[in-house]
Amino acid sequence: MLRNQLKMLRLIVFSGLTLAALSGCSKSKEQAVVAIDEANLTISSARKAGAQNLAYKTLKDAEGKLTKAEKSFKNGAYSTAKREAQSASETARQAKIEAETKKIGKTTKKKSK
Repeated sequence: MLRNQLKMLRLIVFSGLTLAALSGCSKSKEQAVVAIDEANLTISSARKAGAQNLAYKTLKDAEGKLTKAEKSFKNGAYSTAKREAQSASETARQAKIEAETKKIGKTTKKKSK
């Protein structure tokens, strides 16, 4: 009888730990999806600002980071995917700022002539 109770207790504890691990994994996956979506939007915004011409290198860096994030996600490395996607977003923001700054510089030069 005691042996059956111990087996049941082990099963309950194991089930609880498994459920906790899976729910944590689900949250990590969800956070990675959100970060990847945000990176896609930020890169799109940088393109609209003209980064493909005015901040090409920085934009390509952001796109490369996003590609790494997507690969990490496909491999189930959700935390890594989230970090890489966040880095891609930050780099895309920098590309957008570079592009906008260069646009302002060109506009200013035209006006001063």
